[in-house]
Amino acid sequence: NQFGNAVALDSSRAIVGIQLDDQQGVDAGAAQIYERNSAGQWVATKHLIANDASAGDQFGHAVAIRNNWALVAAHLRNQNGVKTGAVYVYERNTGGSNNWGLVTTLTPSGQGANVNFGFSLAFDGRFAAVGSNFDSQQGTNAGAAYIFDANNAWAQVANLTALNGMTNDEFGHAVAIANQEFALVGAPGNDSIGLNAGAAYLFRRNATTGAWAQVKKLSAANTAAGDQFGF
Repeated sequence: NQFGNAVALDSSRAIVGIQLDDQQGVDAGAAQIYERNSAGQWVATKHLIANDASAGDQFGHAVAIRNNWALVAAHLRNQNGVKTGAVYVYERNTGGSNNWGLVTTLTPSGQGANVNFGFSLAFDGRFAAVGSNFDSQQGTNAGAAYIFDANNAWAQVANLTALNGMTNDEFGHAVAIANQEFALVGAPGNDSIGLNAGAAYLFRRNATTGAWAQVKKLSAANTAAGDQFGF
């Protein structure tokens, strides 16, 4: 089942991805939430499966948990025979006390098929960053990342791509987000230093306009071809 292929922790709550769970179909996937009780024991409190699960979705490939929110990505979500990818958002106490109920399902605007939306996932308590490393806006598998705002009914507020993005960069293979201000996106296939040497891109949110802009391209001082920096 690959229990533990993805994990996230927020104080007394944890979520574990089980991307090849077969309850809803072969490799449909699942996730498990645990909560630490007053005796210090970690108790399984909610087993999550997608409401529209189908075989091969790999729900649980990436997970995040913060405050009363839990996010689960299914980067191979199969919708109407097309692998679109999605992120499922759950909120504690929705549908009953201590229950984790589905609030919404995130997909990017203008999304195509086979873009791996949800391959990577990060959440800082307000903004979620979702990697789509096979997105082809800038060329085949150039990649992209999307920002969603929990304070704005989980609306998509940014579509991030590298300023110099190119084919097979896989921008969005890894993502991180912090302090409602910074997002970091890995592009392990970037070739600017050498074939698949890789790079990472730092974006910053303008507090006045809300716009996210690239402020820095990162690479290691000794990065060389094949390193896949940003993996």
